[in-house]
Amino acid sequence: MAATASNPPAMPVAGDDYLAKEIEMLSTDLREEFRTYLDEITAAGQFATMRKLETIVKPEVKLLGMEGAPDQEIATPTWELSPDRFSLSEHWQPYVDSLMALVCEELGVRGDGIRAELYKMLLYEKGAMFKRHADSEKVPGMFGTLVISLPSAHWGGAVVVTHNGKKYSLQTYNHEYLAWYSDVIHEVQEVTSGYRWVLTYNLVQTDCEQFNSAASADRKLRAILTEWNNTIEEEGGESDKMIYQLDHKYTDASIRLNSLKGADLLRAQRLFSVCDQVGFTLYLASLEKQVHGSAESNNNGYYDRYDDDEEGSDGEFHAIEDVIDETLKLTRVVDTDGNVIATDLDIEEDDIVQPDPYEDRDPDEDSYEGWTGNAGATSTHWYKDSVLVLVPNDMIANVFLGSYRDFGYGDGGDAKVLAILRHLVKRAQGFPGAQADSLRQSVGQVGIMISDNRIDAKHAGMRSYKYTDTTVSEAIVACADCGQVDVLRNLSSAFRDNLSEGALKSLSDLRGRTDLSIAEDRTRLEYIFGQVVLNYKTVSKKYETLSFLIGVEALTVANHEDCMPEIKNWVVQMLAKIFSDLDVLSNEDGDVIAKIATLDTSEALLRDRIMPSIQRQMQGASPEKTTFMMKFLSQALDSSKPLTAELVSIYEPLMESVVRNLSFRKAQAPPPARTASIYDRSGANTVQQDPRKPALDGRVLLSILEHCRNLDLHQNALLLETNIAAQTLTMDPQDFAKTLMPFLKGIMEHLRDGKDDISRHQVLFRTGLSQYILRFVGQEPVQINWSRNPVRCNCADCKTLNNFLRSPVDRLDAHTDCTHLTDRGYMETLVITKQGKSFEDKFNAWKLKADLATAALRSLEDLEGPANPESHLAALRSLEDLEGPANPESHLKKLLGDQYEEIMTLKRVRIMTAAQQPSARQPQTNVASSGTSGATTAGVSTLGARQPHPSQVIGQKRKAVVIDLTDD
Repeated sequence: MAATASNPPAMPVAGDDYLAKEIEMLSTDLREEFRTYLDEITAAGQFATMRKLETIVKPEVKLLGMEGAPDQEIATPTWELSPDRFSLSEHWQPYVDSLMALVCEELGVRGDGIRAELYKMLLYEKGAMFKRHADSEKVPGMFGTLVISLPSAHWGGAVVVTHNGKKYSLQTYNHEYLAWYSDVIHEVQEVTSGYRWVLTYNLVQTDCEQFNSAASADRKLRAILTEWNNTIEEEGGESDKMIYQLDHKYTDASIRLNSLKGADLLRAQRLFSVCDQVGFTLYLASLEKQVHGSAESNNNGYYDRYDDDEEGSDGEFHAIEDVIDETLKLTRVVDTDGNVIATDLDIEEDDIVQPDPYEDRDPDEDSYEGWTGNAGATSTHWYKDSVLVLVPNDMIANVFLGSYRDFGYGDGGDAKVLAILRHLVKRAQGFPGAQADSLRQSVGQVGIMISDNRIDAKHAGMRSYKYTDTTVSEAIVACADCGQVDVLRNLSSAFRDNLSEGALKSLSDLRGRTDLSIAEDRTRLEYIFGQVVLNYKTVSKKYETLSFLIGVEALTVANHEDCMPEIKNWVVQMLAKIFSDLDVLSNEDGDVIAKIATLDTSEALLRDRIMPSIQRQMQGASPEKTTFMMKFLSQALDSSKPLTAELVSIYEPLMESVVRNLSFRKAQAPPPARTASIYDRSGANTVQQDPRKPALDGRVLLSILEHCRNLDLHQNALLLETNIAAQTLTMDPQDFAKTLMPFLKGIMEHLRDGKDDISRHQVLFRTGLSQYILRFVGQEPVQINWSRNPVRCNCADCKTLNNFLRSPVDRLDAHTDCTHLTDRGYMETLVITKQGKSFEDKFNAWKLKADLATAALRSLEDLEGPANPESHLAALRSLEDLEGPANPESHLKKLLGDQYEEIMTLKRVRIMTAAQQPSARQPQTNVASSGTSGATTAGVSTLGARQPHPSQVIGQKRKAVVIDLTDD
């Protein structure tokens, strides 16, 4: 059996006398030992370098096009050109490449995969300078800057570089190169005379392969980490992580092992080479400390509220007098390849191994908010670093997910948990055997955390769960694959609705990795399988899941000789538990219950358990009960061949009950009307989704009808059609195509084949198709009159307006005062148009349905090609298409009788005299028509009247304010 989530053994020291001696020599302060060890690893190079060049290749600079423009960021005239504006000698780039070996050696970086990319040519005039700043990452992989000074006499212009309290001045006089790391603060001092002429290059790391210096394990570092791992769980023991601040700062985009510089790279490589041997994982991270508090006011009042210092602009910051709030977190944690593992992880300052890391240190950024009258001035300081994070493998889950163990249900929790889980699985898969045990244990810890949260939420009666079924499913796969079987005892029942197919397969595969002859292992697996099965809510899902997990149809397990007797007995017990829940059946259970009944060759389960439960639950009428019963009976009777007298005696009472209590679902109540704000201009339409299950399929009804006839239950068959006809009076109009039409189509097939009598179906066809036309198409809408609600104002203008609004025949009105909208001295013509917008929409919607039905009815006898059974058009077409060539004595005409013409022409829903739209009386003014709408007055909204533009109106001399009164 696979290993479980037990505590891993301590790291071995026996057999390694040198390691044991190193451990004995360590002090009790392992943090100090760790910091001192890393501090002593130094790079051969410096953070900046300079070299005078004795020989030079002529650059042969040639300008291309116009000269450059002054850089706006530079305080005094400095001219710059990008590489596309000038050319250099063909011998120049090889010369620069030859310098790279010296540059890399002096900076302390590997020369492999480093290149210099030309960035700009700069010409500094007298008085030019560049303020203190750090270079941004201009291209991916950039880690530094190279400057080559071209021969040009000048004084001043030295580059002053500052890093970690060290400061150097790099002077260019004639022909030198300067180089520094990107995060080094630097400035160009003022040129006092002459011209400083330089070419600048980006130093780029192009070798993205991970490399590993310090290939042999460092014995002292192994001793420190081994002892740390052995004491971490002791009371007062070491922290679950150690954080080491690096010398340089790296961007989120660039931080990874192969992008580190100088001593940072050497330290990380040394740790990386040892971590896997002693059960640790190395991460890199961006560390940020934020301090917010009161500050001394600048006394600039409201007009100087914000004052953000540019980094390094003057070296001064707004001091914080009283701290109000303080945070310290790893904003972004990545693995050595730069893959994001976690974000926004709170830490303690004690986790940082450097003592007092923020004492006497200026912030990297400062934000100041001045006095507002209600509150004093405040300042916020940010301290930013790049760090190494070292975590024992068996503590990874606790370090990165500790906050999720006690707190829950926040946004993004699933994504963060899954990121850690996938990282752990990937790490564990990269090691053979016992070397990965601690990583597998962390996988199990993630599974425990997920199951604990879900189970606690269930017991607390909470409606929401922190982790989704997708997360639970992936955790099950991970724990199963990593052998954390004991974790699955709780995790297997932590899902709410469904497990993924992958999770079920991983659980099922445990059968092949478990020695079922060992009672303890077999019992554990049975418990896990049972938890999964019984956590499902429906009988059908429970049975299907049980069959999937054991690999055979559960009801046929007795027939499998290769199955152990103990397993067979357990399956029988599980089936008894599943069928004990038959008192609660869902629509989805119908097919599976029928399948179970068919597989029950003894018919005892069907007779003694299934049928009594169904009959008890199906008493009374409801659409849900009808759907379940119809699906169950159809599937059971279709699968039971031949039907024995015993089966007929079992099914016949149920058949009579379902036909007698037939019920189709009714139309869904319309959603509440949406009240639009006067500020809402989106015009977006929200499509209402129907949350209900699909309508009962008419083919299922047809199957029941055929079984009634085959079983000589003719009264049931007649009652079924009678009740279906009655249900069409109240059923959901949208269900006609799904429920009624396939049923009628099946009857037409029987009639075409001469297997049925037309007279017994006439009531159904006449009632059903009449209701289809009346209730699906509906009555044609009519515009009754043009009267509208008056406005609430008694002024003279509005009295005239209200007379027009109340008129049932007037649609357009105009007069020449508009005091509610405009200045009294600005004369405008007010044109008001009543628009029947709502009526037009209703009429167009009805016409669409009517055209659909009309086209369908007219094409019954000349159809070509297959029809779509889901559409009303296809449903009507298919009825007569089944009859073959058209003839005056068609089955459909016989079925509909004297209602044939009325149904085929939609006569009952059409208003035969409404060929045109209702007209409206025009206004008694010289204004013949209005302009386009767009104004609003007296609280009346305008929605775009379809009228001629004012420029098209003859005789209109003034501008017109157009009011559109849209019909509600």
